[in-house]
Amino acid sequence: MSPLKERFNIPVYLDNYANAVAIGEFMFGAGKGDAVIKAGQVIFMILL
Repeated sequence: MSPLKERFNIPVYLDNYANAVAIGEFMFGAGKGDAVIKAGQVIFMILL
């Protein structure tokens, strides 16, 4: 991860797929601005 941080000069984080997708949906996707999600009352499920 350090080479990415150094190359692009931005914070770099590592997480598992399900957490990353849930955070992305919360911040930028279907959950953006949803009061229920902000209250933490959401279940996110990955089916493989």
